[in-house]
Amino acid sequence: MGTLKMRFLGAFELYEDDQPLPELPTRKVKSLFAYLVMRRDRAHPREELAELLWGELGPESARNNLRYALSALRRVLGEHLTIERGWVRFSSTRYALDVEAFERLIERGRRAEGEARLEAFRRAVELYDGGFLPGFYDDWVLEEQARLEALYVEALDALAQSPKAELLRSPPLRLSEEAGLKRELARAHYARREPEAAYALARQALQLYERAHDPVGRAKSHLLLGVIHRYLGQSDRAKRHYHKALELSRRAQDRRTEWQTLNNLGWLAWNDRHSPEAIEHYGRAFRLCRALDDRWGEAIVLNNWGIALLDLEAFREAEARFGEAGRRIQTLDDVDLFIENRSYRARAQLGLGRRGEALGSTRQALELVAAGRGSALRYKVEFNAYCVLRALGRGHEAQAHLRRAHRDVMDRLTRIQDPRLRESALQGNRPFREICEAAREL
Repeated sequence: MGTLKMRFLGAFELYEDDQPLPELPTRKVKSLFAYLVMRRDRAHPREELAELLWGELGPESARNNLRYALSALRRVLGEHLTIERGWVRFSSTRYALDVEAFERLIERGRRAEGEARLEAFRRAVELYDGGFLPGFYDDWVLEEQARLEALYVEALDALAQSPKAELLRSPPLRLSEEAGLKRELARAHYARREPEAAYALARQALQLYERAHDPVGRAKSHLLLGVIHRYLGQSDRAKRHYHKALELSRRAQDRRTEWQTLNNLGWLAWNDRHSPEAIEHYGRAFRLCRALDDRWGEAIVLNNWGIALLDLEAFREAEARFGEAGRRIQTLDDVDLFIENRSYRARAQLGLGRRGEALGSTRQALELVAAGRGSALRYKVEFNAYCVLRALGRGHEAQAHLRRAHRDVMDRLTRIQDPRLRESALQGNRPFREICEAAREL
């Protein structure tokens, strides 16, 4: 058995004796392994693991998914795991884990004084490198992300408050670290539907990135500011930020930010009912994702492409795009993206006269939302259900879903403190406006 080296901060990477191990097949398999490592102090019953990672799928499907995941782990990491009939455990004693090293540095910084304290915190900040398992959204991961981010902030605060920190880090690096923290906080506020707080922090992040002469950070901040303006229905401001993000990401050859910006420009064109323009943006974004072998990006762009095609009543082509997205989603274990795909695909199926399939897709998306998944998508799923059920002649049932969609939109709008911003979000955000207009007709 070789020494297993595991990187969970900033990425998911596995090495044995400094040689990279084969890629694990899905994000859920990676999440399962990371969970076993992070909870390595005990054995875990299979039922507990199945419920933790696949509970929303029902007991039988959850058990089947766990069996598949354990089979994949056994092929790559069998020597480091103990897999029994009733339980599973990470049992290796020959390993190095970056999270463990990060926590040791934080503890060392707490105990030390003077330059030794600053050096420990500086090394911890460098090791953190973007946070715990970025791009993973399982509940247990989110809890670990919050815990480790609190330690990261503690280290940053200690460095920022010490005049000797200037001796240990160059000003551009210090500014970029502070900017990165503010941008992550802005994203967190946006995810909690608090766009005004998100905007203030994103502006601060942009200013810090500008002072640090960091073009990639500037591009990402402009992209985030565009997303916030888009949510608030301010299309012109969103477009200006997106074009700046596009310019900077291309100059820095940051292809990931470039495709994300093109994808958001597509959404903005769709929001303004310029679907042919949206499709052009999605085509460019998709080609970049293909070049990067970014299957998650491909799935997102294909899904949005299908939504734009619905506007043009190109139902057969829309169904093809949703189908391509769905095949990629199956390898990603991204439940939220799966829900959105099923919800919009139902409208393409309805347009093709496949009424039974449309109803099945709608029911599937609704069941997952009712089970507490995809809460950020509730208004979309409920409104799509309204559109499908109304077309199927289920008027009373359709109206119930429209009311739920309307309640979700109003809850989002009431979180916006400024009345003028609240009104612009209602008038300029197409899904919000369409839902409210339909609700007024009830």
